[in-house]
Amino acid sequence: MDKFEELNKLNEVLLERKKIASEEKQTPISYAKILVRLVLRRLRRCLCLLVLFLLVFSLLIYINKKRVLKKNQMRVKTKPATYRDLCLDFINSEMDIVLKHKSRSNQNKRFAAIKTNLPLTPIKMTQTTAVFLYEYGKEKYVIKRVILRRDNTSQEPFIAKAVHHPNIIETYNFEYRDHCDSNGEWHRIVWIYSEYLNERVSISQIASNEVVISKILRDVLKGLVYLHETMNIAHLDLKIANIMAHRDNANTVTYKIIDFGYARDFHIIQKFDYDAMEFIEGKSYGTFPYKPPEIVFENHHGKKSDIYCIGAIAWFLGLGDVPFYTESRDKDLKKWRMFLHEQRSFRFRGKNSDLLRNFVKRCMQKDPRKRPTARELLDDPFITDIDKFQNNHFSSTTSNYTTTSIEPTHISHYNTNSKHNHPTNHRS
Repeated sequence: MDKFEELNKLNEVLLERKKIASEEKQTPISYAKILVRLVLRRLRRCLCLLVLFLLVFSLLIYINKKRVLKKNQMRVKTKPATYRDLCLDFINSEMDIVLKHKSRSNQNKRFAAIKTNLPLTPIKMTQTTAVFLYEYGKEKYVIKRVILRRDNTSQEPFIAKAVHHPNIIETYNFEYRDHCDSNGEWHRIVWIYSEYLNERVSISQIASNEVVISKILRDVLKGLVYLHETMNIAHLDLKIANIMAHRDNANTVTYKIIDFGYARDFHIIQKFDYDAMEFIEGKSYGTFPYKPPEIVFENHHGKKSDIYCIGAIAWFLGLGDVPFYTESRDKDLKKWRMFLHEQRSFRFRGKNSDLLRNFVKRCMQKDPRKRPTARELLDDPFITDIDKFQNNHFSSTTSNYTTTSIEPTHISHYNTNSKHNHPTNHRS
């Protein structure tokens, strides 16, 4: 019995020593390896969970974006409340397609190719504007679409609606609407409804005819006197393209100022002062090469800037061409800037009269304060002497030289029983 207990104790001692030896083999290095394995295992699990989370999150964002885009487009494509809404929605959708073209040339081609059963005809476009003729039954007017930029400071719709004069285009109404384009982006758009003028001034058809040029300028100056003196407004983009005409049933032509995209109301900044200038930082309103020096070099805009443009219009019509372009019809900015700095002189045709030359030079003086007012120009010999020749020349020349018809050629009527609204029935 004693031997059995001794053997049992000896066995316990051996087991204890074996256990101690086994524990002594667990070195610090083996502990580190075990720890690293555990950490890596946890990291792999976390990484897998993160990737799974990102995939699910991305999928949810994609689904939500599709849902929002579809919702926005459905808001735009809802059934129009009026016939005019149908036309505006069509213009929006077509212009989305036009503006996807990168080059201006391709944009213009696509714009000119627009066809529809709606009573709409494309007239002209820019990057932010589109002009269409609306003609249905006895109704005939122009719809202008303007995309407003975030930094927009245009006073066009308010000024165009406020002015009323026989020598200024009549604007019936305007309204603001939001539009979601094909990319899901929202734009603020102003729609302007105005009278349709189907004749434009053409340099080639006027053919430097000074009788006609004088008539055009007299009408424009009458409108400008109203703008400057009665309304205290500067147009700031007078050019040949912004003069159009209306011919009545008696074949009498009336020339009118159009497009108030750059116009400024000087009541906002000060009381009436014909020589007043407004500094617009970073802005140079107008069109090459009609812009006066104070706008180009100093960003100063005023009513006397319009007088400079009147001189440029007279000069270009008398010259029969718009100067400061190369033979390849690129802008010759170097020569133009030299002219603005009075480092280049005026160029006239041999048949240009002294009356025309003096009128041009009087209007296009570098110092705005030395330029005459619109009312003073109405008494200029080049304008008043037209009366001496009107009976003998004007009646026989206006039909041949004054304007070019721009009547639409592919109007087709939209068959519908829906009642459509004239823009004058809509109140902004």
